[in-house]
Order: sequence, then structure tokens, then C-alpha cells
Amino acid sequence: MRRNAFARAIQGSNSIEGYVVTKDDAIAAAEGEEPISAQHDTWAAVIGYRAAMTFVLQLSKDPNFEFNEGFLRSLHYMMLQHDLAKHLELAARSIYVRDEAKGEKFTKDHQSNLCTS
Repeated sequence: MRRNAFARAIQGSNSIEGYVVTKDDAIAAAEGEEPISAQHDTWAAVIGYRAAMTFVLQLSKDPNFEFNEGFLRSLHYMMLQHDLAKHLELAARSIYVRDEAKGEKFTKDHQSNLCTS
């Protein structure tokens, strides 16, 4: 069940960016296997996303973790490291991350620092 949820997250999030993978390829990514039918660029994007998500899951266990812009930049790099020709700057629009358990929302807009609201 956990594997399928992780595979769906991989498949859904990458499709937003235009990298479409089959359910079987998403499951292969979740299990650390080789792709079944995904093209090289698509697979590289999927693997980058998997690394970023695994990093997030590991950090969720760290009681000393602090959310900051450097953390977002690290995730951004992990997901785009397969194509460094792409602009690695963060988006010039507001970014929202919500922690439902704590009822916190983190906001960073392109003209201000990261803040908790």
C-alpha cells in the first residue's frame, strides 16, 4: 500500500511538470528498479523527484529540522539535477507549504523572505 501511494505521488507530481510515466514505471521508481518504458529524460526527472521525496520523508523524523529557503533550493536541485541547463532559480511566484498537523502555513513570495503564517 505504501509503495503504491509513493508511486502515485511520483506519477502525479511528475505529470504536472510534463514528465508522464506509466503506473508500472512509477512503481519501478518507488522500488528503486530500472524503468520499463520511460525515456531517459523522463526517468531522470522521476528519479530526481524520488530522491527529493525520500529526503523529505527522512527529514520528517528529525526533531531538529528547520524549514528554510536552503531546504527548498536543495529539493529544487534534486529534482532538476538531470538537466542543469534549466534555470535553477526558485519560481518568481509565491510558494506555499502547509503542515496540516501543526496548522502552520509557510509562505515565500519572490520579493520577501520565508515566513510562517
